[in-house]
Amino acid sequence: MIIEQKYNYVKQETGFLLDWLEHILVRDPKYYFGTIFSIYYDTPGLNFYYEKRNSDYLKTKLRLRWYTDLNTVSPDEFITCFLELKQKTGTTRKKQRKKLILASENLKLNPFSQKEILDLPYISDDFNYHINDILVPMAIIQYKRYRFVDPLSGSRVSLDFDISCPAINTQFVHGNTPVHLDSGVLEVKGSGLHLPKLLNPIESYLKKEAFSKYAQCLEYVDNSVTRRV
Repeated sequence: MIIEQKYNYVKQETGFLLDWLEHILVRDPKYYFGTIFSIYYDTPGLNFYYEKRNSDYLKTKLRLRWYTDLNTVSPDEFITCFLELKQKTGTTRKKQRKKLILASENLKLNPFSQKEILDLPYISDDFNYHINDILVPMAIIQYKRYRFVDPLSGSRVSLDFDISCPAINTQFVHGNTPVHLDSGVLEVKGSGLHLPKLLNPIESYLKKEAFSKYAQCLEYVDNSVTRRV
């Protein structure tokens, strides 16, 4: 069973932490570095956000993810994307993923109003999930990621930084964008419950806790979401 652990850190420490990972770990041979872009879906009442914020026993996350900077492609090009459904029941996690090819124009323009983007939650018949609510694209989240492998435990380690929200669905969330988080995330996926031994020297810079880039960005954009019921 793969155990996922997340550790927050102050973004000013990104350079130091990256230097240590480069020194002690092995670079991922296939996906070492890249920028990740995601559109997160939620209900009009932000149910998925509140599941995370309230630490509910059942949590759901639906997002459309891609790895191509849209500023580098023309509107008539097509982009490889992935529709990802993540469900958490207590400590048990389940992830389902579906590959899609979408026109970059639908992502580059206003994705919150594009029919192809709006319809995606309802064409995911391959997922073992029944949609009971209306789901809409709520926010775009992007960040940079370095990936490594721990040579001792085999755990996969990633360092996420420059986390930002460049756009939101203003029909449901109010505020100004872009916003940038003042923290980064170190993520470990492996069989252990604790930080890998090789990372112990940097433990004092890390804070182990549940972290949602989507939830954090939403609160940076609109402080009132924490007061909604």
